[in-house]
Amino acid sequence: MSFQRRLFLFIAGILLGAIVVYFSLVANKSDGYFSDWLPSNRVLIKVRSTPVVFTDEANTQLACYGVTTNDVLIVLKDYAEVDFSKSNVHDQSYPEYYLQTNNTATKIQTVYLKMENIGAEKTHRVIIQKLTFHPTLSTACL
Repeated sequence: MSFQRRLFLFIAGILLGAIVVYFSLVANKSDGYFSDWLPSNRVLIKVRSTPVVFTDEANTQLACYGVTTNDVLIVLKDYAEVDFSKSNVHDQSYPEYYLQTNNTATKIQTVYLKMENIGAEKTHRVIIQKLTFHPTLSTACL
């Protein structure tokens, strides 16, 4: 087999493999298939699909800054990003996550939450422990 024939088959194989990879991974990105395996996306999917409970401290902060629980749920759904360097996922039986947003349109800057199992069924719930707000808001609540 000549060198030109081998080169042609090699390039054809590379192109065919690139097409298969593109259609199996990249083209399905719109439905979230490709990015769901990343750790931060897995945490966000779990947080978004479980019931949310607010602690008394979080409710006090919400009332003080005039933020509703729906505002927090919107931040969790649309703007939150997990910061694993500030999260505590290994030291406790229930992981604590630090979620932050860089969107200045929301009043909320960070959300501290804890994932918790309920009962023997291993169902989960999210407990919002503490919130921090953008520095542009009034600090009269502190």
